[in-house]
Amino acid sequence: PNLSEYEYLVAWVYNDSPDYKTINVHIQLNGSNAYDQKVECKRGEWTKLKISIKALTGETGGSLVKKIAFWVSGFEQGTIVYYVDDLYLE
Repeated sequence: PNLSEYEYLVAWVYNDSPDYKTINVHIQLNGSNAYDQKVECKRGEWTKLKISIKALTGETGGSLVKKIAFWVSGFEQGTIVYYVDDLYLE
């Protein structure tokens, strides 16, 4: 898709972690030189993550999304379970 036709990249994230009431999920686009945004997700809830296309294309240097990665960082103990669904452009 042509990213210039959209305002946001959107993903829904669900925290199903038994050990953490909130988790910080990061999204990274196009590898190590990517725009990185984190979202706080409460247990048992779906959280909408919206990334500005203008910020995305400005940080990555282009309008082509080559790679999307989600991860949770900053935890050394406990069980973290989360789901990502409905990745779309808006």
